[in-house]
Amino acid sequence: MKKNAQILILMLCLAISVASVTAHAENYWDRMWQPGIHTVQITEADRNRFDAIWEKIDQGSAGTLTRKAQETGSIKYQYEEYLALDTSDLGSVRFDDIGEYRWSVGLPDEQSISSDEALRIAFKIYLDELGIPEEELENRYPQISYETWMPGEPIWMIQMIPYRPQKGEVVSYQIGIYAHDGSIAGYRSSVAAG
Repeated sequence: MKKNAQILILMLCLAISVASVTAHAENYWDRMWQPGIHTVQITEADRNRFDAIWEKIDQGSAGTLTRKAQETGSIKYQYEEYLALDTSDLGSVRFDDIGEYRWSVGLPDEQSISSDEALRIAFKIYLDELGIPEEELENRYPQISYETWMPGEPIWMIQMIPYRPQKGEVVSYQIGIYAHDGSIAGYRSSVAAG
């Protein structure tokens, strides 16, 4: 039963992501780049700042369903569950900017940056480029997946989801990071909660 609930949560997050994109535009990303174009540098000051934010996220999210779902849904677990799915039921969606999108996950290869490094890059974009206040980021928990829908370019997907949602707030912010070079694939925000 617990395993089914985790799969349901993962699929629900995917459905929210795809539905929010198709409800707003014909593009998958709000902004998009080719590999190697949009890069960021993480300084020691950034690392210290992100560690402090992570400590607040860790404390504030303790015991929440959002956190439990991510903690039990490791990258390896996501991949194993994906392999067990009948993927013909997943369908696909066509977008103007990325073409055909059909959700698929994999395991990081030796060329990929770590999920921790991807999260640091995402924090940098959320805070410094998108201007999301630290206080808002501290009230969200990262959902991390290693997606393989783009041929030859695996992407770390980092979604920051409220662990205690409030009416009217953005459901999620999502950043895609090219796994092989750490450059930004794109970012978007999902619809506001009713």
